[in-house]
Amino acid sequence: MSRYFFHILNEGSAPALNDEGAEFEDYDTAKHEAVESARDLAVDAIKGRRKVRGLAIEIVDDCGKVLDTIQAQETFD
Repeated sequence: MSRYFFHILNEGSAPALNDEGAEFEDYDTAKHEAVESARDLAVDAIKGRRKVRGLAIEIVDDCGKVLDTIQAQETFD
């Protein structure tokens, strides 16, 4: 199990850093969860009549390396 951190990025605001992280079996599982979380953020933003553009989740490993950034607006087919 590896620990990954999902930081919430919102254009024009300071990042919301996750200090606890979560353990996942592998990176693919962590990425899947990050995509689901980004989709949930997008839905909440839409419901609150806030912009989705610039809203993202950054996946960071336990060494502090950014592995990927999931744009919320790209989570919808």
